[in-house]
Amino acid sequence: MFDPEGIVTDEHGGNRESIRQELKPGMIERAKSCELHFYDCAHKISKAEWSPKSRAEFITMVHSIYTAETPGAYEGRRRALLDWADLKPKRTHVKTWFNNFWHLRR
Repeated sequence: MFDPEGIVTDEHGGNRESIRQELKPGMIERAKSCELHFYDCAHKISKAEWSPKSRAEFITMVHSIYTAETPGAYEGRRRALLDWADLKPKRTHVKTWFNNFWHLRR
């Protein structure tokens, strides 16, 4: 049976379910999202009614999360993003977006 160390996939709805059904148990936990989809999604999130300064801050933070070299750096940067999102009500969706979607696919 095909058993790679990991898989990079886009975010098409059927991909993860296919991995779950067709490959060894636990493979879905080893599947990661690709960089293009991460940044594309981040740019879409930042097109909300935010100021150019807020958009730039957000993109800088998500880039620093994506490029974190250690689990500790990743967690610190994730926490900074969530704290930043708490500062203004129109950013609260960032926490759900990041934690329930991207954090699970890191």
